[in-house]
Amino acid sequence: MKKFILPSLCAFTLLFSCNNDDDSSSNASIVGTWNYVKYQTQFSKDNHIEDEDIANECTKQDGYTFSSDNKYSAIGHDDFGGSCTIDWRENGTYQISGKTIRIEYAPNDFDEAEIISLTDHELILKSDYGEDLDGDGKNEIDLLILKR
Repeated sequence: MKKFILPSLCAFTLLFSCNNDDDSSSNASIVGTWNYVKYQTQFSKDNHIEDEDIANECTKQDGYTFSSDNKYSAIGHDDFGGSCTIDWRENGTYQISGKTIRIEYAPNDFDEAEIISLTDHELILKSDYGEDLDGDGKNEIDLLILKR
């Protein structure tokens, strides 16, 4: 899985909350720790979606923590010879404005993403993939599904 997920997420959107997983309102908070469940790429040419399931128990530990003071941290793991090891770490700040979250992971180095859904248990983020994989002149779309 590419180290991308926060750094290359370009557009986080709308915050939703719920009393249960099916009801939504605007009370859920992004504050907390979120772990990867699934990563999807939506192709612009024909809108088909390809899933990249989180490969193993080790990479399921990858995730993000958002704090109430607008700081975030991200961590990635990899299975090296049967041993789950931290592969990368990242720290920075975030700012939410409407349906957009801006992640700054280094001075003047940031990405924005759209928060598609935010409930008490699930966060779905949408961003520009940053690359045209199907050759139609348009960048593909990333969807990242995270769970608490």
